[in-house]
Amino acid sequence: MSRTFLFLALILVAEYPAGAQSKPSFAVDATTGGGRANGGEFFDRGIGGVRLAVSVSGSRDAKLSPYAEIAKDWLGLSMGHKAICYESARGGCIQPYPDLRGIELIVGGVLRPTPRVELRAGVGGGAFWSPEGPRVGGIVGQADATVRVSNHIGVLLGTRYVVLPRYIDDRLWTMPVAFGLRVRW
Repeated sequence: MSRTFLFLALILVAEYPAGAQSKPSFAVDATTGGGRANGGEFFDRGIGGVRLAVSVSGSRDAKLSPYAEIAKDWLGLSMGHKAICYESARGGCIQPYPDLRGIELIVGGVLRPTPRVELRAGVGGGAFWSPEGPRVGGIVGQADATVRVSNHIGVLLGTRYVVLPRYIDDRLWTMPVAFGLRVRW
Protein backbone atom coordinates (compact mmCIF):
# COMPACT_ATOMS: atom_id res chain seq x y z
CA MET A 1 0.00 0.00 0.00
CA SER A 2 1.46 3.35 -0.91
CA ARG A 3 2.57 5.91 1.65
CA THR A 4 1.07 8.61 -0.57
CA PHE A 5 -2.40 7.07 -0.20
CA LEU A 6 -2.01 7.00 3.61
CA PHE A 7 -0.74 10.59 3.63
CA LEU A 8 -3.71 11.81 1.55
CA ALA A 9 -6.17 9.97 3.81
CA LEU A 10 -4.73 11.61 6.92
CA ILE A 11 -4.80 15.06 5.27
CA LEU A 12 -8.44 14.52 4.25
CA VAL A 13 -9.42 14.02 7.89
CA ALA A 14 -7.02 16.62 9.32
CA GLU A 15 -8.11 19.36 6.91
CA TYR A 16 -11.81 18.99 7.65
CA PRO A 17 -13.10 22.43 8.85
CA ALA A 18 -11.37 23.40 12.08
CA GLY A 19 -13.17 24.75 15.11
CA ALA A 20 -14.88 23.68 18.29
CA GLN A 21 -17.49 21.64 16.41
CA SER A 22 -14.97 19.64 14.34
CA LYS A 23 -13.01 17.84 17.06
CA PRO A 24 -11.99 14.48 15.52
CA SER A 25 -13.80 11.35 16.60
CA PHE A 26 -12.04 7.98 16.91
CA ALA A 27 -13.60 4.51 16.73
CA VAL A 28 -12.66 0.86 17.09
CA ASP A 29 -14.76 -1.82 15.31
CA ALA A 30 -14.88 -5.54 16.01
CA THR A 31 -17.05 -7.53 13.59
CA THR A 32 -17.71 -11.07 12.50
CA GLY A 33 -19.67 -12.42 9.58
CA GLY A 34 -19.57 -14.42 6.41
CA GLY A 35 -20.43 -14.68 2.78
CA ARG A 36 -19.77 -16.55 -0.43
CA ALA A 37 -16.38 -16.51 -2.14
CA ASN A 38 -16.22 -16.25 -5.93
CA GLY A 39 -13.64 -16.73 -8.65
CA GLY A 40 -11.00 -19.33 -9.30
CA GLU A 41 -11.25 -23.09 -9.16
CA PHE A 42 -11.83 -23.84 -5.46
CA PHE A 43 -14.28 -25.72 -3.30
CA ASP A 44 -15.68 -24.75 0.12
CA ARG A 45 -16.75 -21.25 -0.92
CA GLY A 46 -18.75 -20.41 2.19
CA ILE A 47 -16.42 -18.13 4.16
CA GLY A 48 -16.53 -16.68 7.64
CA GLY A 49 -14.22 -14.23 9.24
CA VAL A 50 -13.48 -11.48 11.72
CA ARG A 51 -12.31 -7.90 11.31
CA LEU A 52 -10.72 -5.35 13.62
CA ALA A 53 -10.57 -1.70 12.55
CA VAL A 54 -9.52 1.70 13.88
CA SER A 55 -10.90 4.86 12.29
CA VAL A 56 -10.85 8.63 12.63
CA SER A 57 -13.58 10.95 11.38
CA GLY A 58 -14.87 14.48 11.77
CA SER A 59 -16.88 15.54 14.81
CA ARG A 60 -19.65 13.25 16.04
CA ASP A 61 -21.94 16.31 15.86
CA ALA A 62 -21.35 16.93 12.13
CA LYS A 63 -24.04 15.64 9.77
CA LEU A 64 -21.47 14.83 7.07
CA SER A 65 -17.74 14.28 7.51
CA PRO A 66 -14.84 12.33 5.99
CA TYR A 67 -13.28 9.28 7.62
CA ALA A 68 -10.15 7.17 7.27
CA GLU A 69 -9.81 3.61 8.55
CA ILE A 70 -7.11 0.99 8.86
CA ALA A 71 -8.22 -2.62 9.41
CA LYS A 72 -6.96 -6.16 9.86
CA ASP A 73 -9.19 -8.68 8.13
CA TRP A 74 -9.36 -12.50 8.31
CA LEU A 75 -11.54 -13.40 5.30
CA GLY A 76 -11.92 -17.13 5.18
CA LEU A 77 -11.18 -18.71 8.49
CA SER A 78 -11.80 -22.43 8.40
CA MET A 79 -11.67 -25.33 10.77
CA GLY A 80 -10.09 -27.64 8.20
CA HIS A 81 -11.43 -29.57 5.24
CA LYS A 82 -12.37 -33.14 4.43
CA ALA A 83 -9.60 -35.19 2.85
CA ILE A 84 -11.44 -35.59 -0.44
CA CYS A 85 -9.98 -35.03 -3.88
CA TYR A 86 -12.35 -33.23 -6.23
CA GLU A 87 -10.74 -33.57 -9.64
CA SER A 88 -9.67 -30.35 -11.36
CA ALA A 89 -9.93 -29.65 -15.09
CA ARG A 90 -6.31 -28.41 -14.78
CA GLY A 91 -5.20 -31.76 -13.39
CA GLY A 92 -4.78 -32.79 -9.75
CA CYS A 93 -7.22 -31.90 -6.98
CA ILE A 94 -9.25 -28.74 -6.52
CA GLN A 95 -8.03 -26.85 -3.47
CA PRO A 96 -10.26 -25.27 -0.81
CA TYR A 97 -10.85 -21.52 -1.06
CA PRO A 98 -7.82 -19.78 0.48
CA ASP A 99 -7.90 -18.54 4.07
CA LEU A 100 -7.16 -14.90 3.28
CA ARG A 101 -5.82 -12.28 5.67
CA GLY A 102 -5.37 -8.62 4.89
CA ILE A 103 -4.48 -5.14 6.02
CA GLU A 104 -6.70 -2.46 4.49
CA LEU A 105 -6.80 1.33 4.30
CA ILE A 106 -10.17 2.88 3.48
CA VAL A 107 -11.31 6.50 3.08
CA GLY A 108 -14.86 7.71 2.67
CA GLY A 109 -17.71 9.70 4.09
CA VAL A 110 -19.90 9.50 7.19
CA LEU A 111 -23.55 10.64 7.23
CA ARG A 112 -25.26 11.10 10.59
CA PRO A 113 -28.99 11.64 9.88
CA THR A 114 -29.78 11.49 13.62
CA PRO A 115 -27.56 11.65 16.71
CA ARG A 116 -27.82 7.86 17.18
CA VAL A 117 -27.41 6.67 13.56
CA GLU A 118 -24.20 6.68 11.51
CA LEU A 119 -23.98 5.62 7.84
CA ARG A 120 -20.55 5.18 6.20
CA ALA A 121 -19.33 4.37 2.71
CA GLY A 122 -15.73 4.16 1.59
CA VAL A 123 -13.21 2.72 -0.83
CA GLY A 124 -9.57 1.76 -0.54
CA GLY A 125 -7.02 -0.92 -0.99
CA GLY A 126 -5.25 -3.62 0.89
CA ALA A 127 -2.51 -6.19 0.99
CA PHE A 128 -3.83 -9.76 1.27
CA TRP A 129 -2.15 -13.13 1.75
CA SER A 130 -2.90 -16.70 2.75
CA PRO A 131 -0.69 -19.26 4.50
CA GLU A 132 -0.58 -21.40 1.35
CA GLY A 133 -0.51 -18.64 -1.28
CA PRO A 134 1.10 -15.42 -2.44
CA ARG A 135 0.78 -11.85 -1.21
CA VAL A 136 -1.45 -9.78 -3.49
CA GLY A 137 -2.99 -6.33 -3.65
CA GLY A 138 -6.72 -5.88 -3.55
CA ILE A 139 -9.49 -3.31 -3.90
CA VAL A 140 -12.00 -2.83 -1.08
CA GLY A 141 -15.34 -1.03 -0.97
CA GLN A 142 -17.46 -0.95 2.16
CA ALA A 143 -20.73 0.37 3.53
CA ASP A 144 -22.02 0.09 7.07
CA ALA A 145 -24.64 1.42 9.44
CA THR A 146 -24.28 1.85 13.18
CA VAL A 147 -26.99 2.49 15.74
CA ARG A 148 -25.60 3.80 19.01
CA VAL A 149 -27.06 2.08 22.06
CA SER A 150 -25.13 4.35 24.45
CA ASN A 151 -22.99 7.45 24.14
CA HIS A 152 -19.89 5.45 23.08
CA ILE A 153 -21.11 1.99 21.95
CA GLY A 154 -22.98 1.14 18.77
CA VAL A 155 -24.23 -1.99 17.01
CA LEU A 156 -22.84 -2.24 13.48
CA LEU A 157 -24.15 -4.01 10.36
CA GLY A 158 -22.20 -3.72 7.13
CA THR A 159 -20.82 -5.27 4.00
CA ARG A 160 -17.59 -5.09 2.04
CA TYR A 161 -16.73 -5.89 -1.55
CA VAL A 162 -13.20 -7.28 -1.77
CA VAL A 163 -11.56 -7.97 -5.16
CA LEU A 164 -8.18 -9.62 -5.62
CA PRO A 165 -7.44 -9.11 -9.34
CA ARG A 166 -4.50 -11.56 -9.55
CA TYR A 167 -4.45 -14.43 -7.09
CA ILE A 168 -2.52 -17.32 -8.71
CA ASP A 169 -3.85 -16.48 -12.21
CA ASP A 170 -7.41 -16.03 -10.96
CA ARG A 171 -9.59 -13.08 -9.99
CA LEU A 172 -11.16 -13.64 -6.57
CA TRP A 173 -13.93 -11.61 -5.00
CA THR A 174 -16.27 -11.79 -2.07
CA MET A 175 -18.95 -9.66 -0.44
CA PRO A 176 -19.22 -10.71 3.20
CA VAL A 177 -21.90 -9.32 5.52
CA ALA A 178 -20.71 -8.53 9.04
CA PHE A 179 -22.15 -7.47 12.36
CA GLY A 180 -20.43 -6.32 15.51
CA LEU A 181 -19.71 -3.42 17.82
CA ARG A 182 -18.27 0.05 17.30
CA VAL A 183 -16.79 1.91 20.26
CA ARG A 184 -16.49 5.65 19.52
CA TRP A 185 -14.99 8.48 21.54
